[in-house]
Amino acid sequence: MASRNPFAAVMPHVEQRSLLQMLKYIAVFLLGVAAAQWVIGPVYLETYSRAASAHRGPRSLVDAELPAALKAIHLESLRYRGLYLEQLSQKLLADKEMEKMNHSLTMSNKRLRALVQGSETAIERAVLASLQAEDDATEMEKKLLAMQADLAKKTTYDVTPLFRGEWQRANDEAWQGLLQHHGCLSEFRDDVLCCDAGVWPNFQTPLQPLVFQSNFPFRMRSLQQLLARGGKLTFVGDSISQQVYQSLKARAMAEGYILIGAKNASEHATASFGIGLNSTEYKSGYERCFDVELFRVDRTADPLGVFDKAVPLDSLGRSSSSKHIVVANIGLHFANGRSNQTEEFTEQLTHMVERLEAFNQVTGNFGFLRDITPQHFTTESSDAQGEYASRNKTATACSPWSSGLIITFRNNLHNSLLMDMAQAHNLYVQETTPFLKERYDAHLETRDSTKGSVLDCTHWCAPVFDVMHDTFMYILQRRFGHDLRL
Repeated sequence: MASRNPFAAVMPHVEQRSLLQMLKYIAVFLLGVAAAQWVIGPVYLETYSRAASAHRGPRSLVDAELPAALKAIHLESLRYRGLYLEQLSQKLLADKEMEKMNHSLTMSNKRLRALVQGSETAIERAVLASLQAEDDATEMEKKLLAMQADLAKKTTYDVTPLFRGEWQRANDEAWQGLLQHHGCLSEFRDDVLCCDAGVWPNFQTPLQPLVFQSNFPFRMRSLQQLLARGGKLTFVGDSISQQVYQSLKARAMAEGYILIGAKNASEHATASFGIGLNSTEYKSGYERCFDVELFRVDRTADPLGVFDKAVPLDSLGRSSSSKHIVVANIGLHFANGRSNQTEEFTEQLTHMVERLEAFNQVTGNFGFLRDITPQHFTTESSDAQGEYASRNKTATACSPWSSGLIITFRNNLHNSLLMDMAQAHNLYVQETTPFLKERYDAHLETRDSTKGSVLDCTHWCAPVFDVMHDTFMYILQRRFGHDLRL
């Protein structure tokens, strides 16, 4: 029968008796260990408990028994732990501050982005406003240029004082000087129709010895300075314009100038002459000042054609620095081809003012109108007083206007049309009627002609041409702004 030893398979060389003895020894050892724990355990626990209690006080067993090096290490460990905790606390505080700073930075960035966006919008608005302002400035500049151009057309100088003139009675010496000044005592007396009793006796109404005084007295020297370097003065109109043209000859001679041949006068002119000064500095013996020409446009087959030749729309034939001045007048004799003279007069006047306006656009040109001087015929109707067309053919002398109707020059229909049309085309008008309307005594009255004895209450005696000359000087002052009175 086989043995029933459980260890026989693993330890086949160990006998059963030896195994039992080994188990006995192991049991005894375990019992010894258990007894030792039961006896020594309480003592160890008490000792450990006292040591732990003493370790928490000033005189613990740890203090008494641990070596100094171990104690130092322990204390250093505690110090490093405290430093670590302190640094940890500081780090936590720093992290919190950093978090706050990051939050503040984030908010600042948001506000900055908002400001940048607002600034970009503001800049865009500013740029748009600047562009709009630039457009406005450009538009304003255009308007300013247009205003300057319009002002240049009107050529108005507000600084010029108003023209003031009056008739003053002259003594015998002053009267003789006036006649001499106007050439009445020289070779020009027949041309300028002086009406002096000793020279031109064919009048009935005595010519009053009156001298015209104004704040713009005519000076040939001022006209010379204005028309220097090849300038030209043109009179275009009727027989009154021819009288003014002739009177300028006498004034030039009276002020020490000489008459010479014209150099720049038009070949179509009715008459012309040059004005110069004696001078040894020139081979010719004189200095050329300027030319004067006359165009008679009344009673011609083509009055407007002649007028256009007198008022050219270019500056050919003269230097760029010289001036061309045109004094235009449309007399009452212009309109004589139709039964409705006012209609014809209006058409002719329209052409003339449009031509003068275009003439003034050329550099150096200046054209203006002279009004229609008053007539002093005796008339049946007060509505047309003084006018030749309504004259009393039995009258033998000129007569004054009714005092109640001597208000302005506009009592003459044609003058009224002339003033309105000149204003519409930015043209000056030389006004003589306010100073001549009372001088019924200064007409030629009866004069011999091929028609026999003719009553002439239209043409003027030479002494009244101071009105023509002074008002002419006033117009030049307004246009050119120079003090031509010097």
